[in-house]
Amino acid sequence: MFIKDVVKKEIEQVAEYNGEICLVTCVGLDYDFALLKPFMEYYNHQGVDKFFVVTQSSPPDWESIEEADKIISLYHSQIYGWLNPYHGLPRQHIANAVVAMHVDPDAWVISADVDEFHQYPISLRHLIGYMKKRNINYLMGEYRDRISENGGLPVLAGEQDLWELFPHQTSLTKNLLRTHYYKVVLHTTNVVVREGGHLVYQVIKDVKKPCNFFIPIHHFKWHSAVLPKLRERYEYMRKEKTGWRKWKRFLDHWDEHQKIMYEDYLISDTETDILIGRLPHNIQEND
Repeated sequence: MFIKDVVKKEIEQVAEYNGEICLVTCVGLDYDFALLKPFMEYYNHQGVDKFFVVTQSSPPDWESIEEADKIISLYHSQIYGWLNPYHGLPRQHIANAVVAMHVDPDAWVISADVDEFHQYPISLRHLIGYMKKRNINYLMGEYRDRISENGGLPVLAGEQDLWELFPHQTSLTKNLLRTHYYKVVLHTTNVVVREGGHLVYQVIKDVKKPCNFFIPIHHFKWHSAVLPKLRERYEYMRKEKTGWRKWKRFLDHWDEHQKIMYEDYLISDTETDILIGRLPHNIQEND
């Protein structure tokens, strides 16, 4: 029996959590609108009780905002508008404020961008029950960058199956971009997450108690809208003299090959599910 099977068996034996599970996210409508519907459907199926969604659009695209509101309102949700340009730091401040001001203090929180689909090893309620029993206050995840069949950046439209459209699991973020490839995915409301959601800043009235395993995050970032977004972000961050080299590494790769050479970054299907060990908790970005 593998270690992960022992852990899963232990999780299954713990009483299910019977409180509220909330999800907090921000969706940039300029680039990621097409992911909103499958994202909401996926996490609703996982057992999320309430969605707290920040819709960002600058300058405001009122048609997209209205369409996004229609999709989100199909679920038990609360919607917030953000009409300023997107930047990582204010985005995280907004998410942390939503948790602090609007989420029930006894609830558990899923933190996920709309291109991030967490793969839980067992039902969310069993998983949270296990974490509560062990007095754990947050769980980390590791990116599995999903890449299209031919390495291109496909257009997202209609009712496409994301898993079929992006069949390859890769370590692109970790090994090509060489930047944060891990995120805080599930936590108590007193956990304050740092910019980008990659690390815990502090735990209010407690200490950091990470889980002893982590989970895969299926990362559906690599579609057609990402290229103009990254070129824009690269120019902005280069002027700010921070965090731009990771985007340059990807853009250089794309400009040279006109596709993602995913073969160098493939992850085996067996390297998913539950992953034993701990991810970095205070690593500095390799900029």
